[in-house]
Amino acid sequence: MLPNWSLRYRNLAFQVNSLRAWETWFCIGMRTAEKFCLFPVEWEDCTRSVKYGTNRVKNAIWYCALAYLMMDTGYQMVNIFTLNYHTTPVDDIIKLLLHGLTRLAACGLIYGFLENYESSMRLFNQICRIHRKLKGVYHGDRHFVIQDGILICLALGSLTIHFQPLGPPIQYLQERQSIRYWGSRLLPPSFYNSLFGIILFAFAELYISYIADFGAGYAATLLVVYTQTTRYWLAVLLNNSTNSLTRPWLNTKNLCLYRTLHVLNCVQNETCSEILWPVAQQVLATIHTLTNVLAIKCFHKLQMPVPILLLMSTCAFASFEKTAVKGAADVYEVSDKFRQGICRQASRRGRTIGRSIRCLRIQVGAAYYFKMSTFNTFMRTVVELTINVMLTLF
Repeated sequence: MLPNWSLRYRNLAFQVNSLRAWETWFCIGMRTAEKFCLFPVEWEDCTRSVKYGTNRVKNAIWYCALAYLMMDTGYQMVNIFTLNYHTTPVDDIIKLLLHGLTRLAACGLIYGFLENYESSMRLFNQICRIHRKLKGVYHGDRHFVIQDGILICLALGSLTIHFQPLGPPIQYLQERQSIRYWGSRLLPPSFYNSLFGIILFAFAELYISYIADFGAGYAATLLVVYTQTTRYWLAVLLNNSTNSLTRPWLNTKNLCLYRTLHVLNCVQNETCSEILWPVAQQVLATIHTLTNVLAIKCFHKLQMPVPILLLMSTCAFASFEKTAVKGAADVYEVSDKFRQGICRQASRRGRTIGRSIRCLRIQVGAAYYFKMSTFNTFMRTVVELTINVMLTLF
């Protein structure tokens, strides 16, 4: 019996240790998406990389569900622009705006993925491969678990996308006659209110909610993983540069690391700067504002477990803002500190190398790039929008 107990203990220890790695939580989400046709991306254990789904039946199911999600989103947008806001209760207005804009955001992020899915998957695989390689170079173990700031965000995000989609079908069962559901206005009541109609629409709400959450979750994961891994290795370089005994500007290993991060930064800007970053930033501010208003003013009117799922979503938004938006600002700030530290060296070669280094910038289209002032402006915008919406509607 002792060998069996020892084997079980080692297996349990391995499972607990694997949960400390963000790759495990990402793998859980991708396997769920692959099994239930929630996103056309597969995870390969042997190469520890993602690839586009090869099962045509599953891909066809996903595209059909995506088409239904887009049509439902179009219906929500028509409601938002044609609703009589003077006669509609405030809590119904907030629910309609949140319901429609979250699905519009998911459609935008999924469109960004489909627009250049090959480059986005290639970028993600390059990030993971370089991250493992650098851990082997600097820590001596490719599977070494480091505190790169991704674990908490991806663990919370994985739990959110698995449980948060349960809220919309529960809300549908509680408020089936709301204008948010096109069946209540466009279908005969005899069919819509029948048992078959209720089950059909509840399942449709559940499925497209999962489609939307997993699509947005994949895009968010790509942004979070890039910003946090880049920030971590820039911090390693900055710590080495403060050591007066090592002359980091003459250290080939550290210069190769910065060059690798710079090339990866260029690839990231080509892939994400045109669609993913602009959509993610603008939509995040809007949805976070609406969730704040709904949590503050209408929390007592919601029926369980919708309030718990709403709080889970709010925490996920805050975590994403910290890891992705602030992480993007940290990438520029830390790389600028590293460059300035080299330029201040007494060595002529050190100053020459410092002048040749370019700071890493995460572009948002061609308009601007993230700095700490950008993040502070973003947070102030969320607070001001929350206050303005509450003053306008209440």
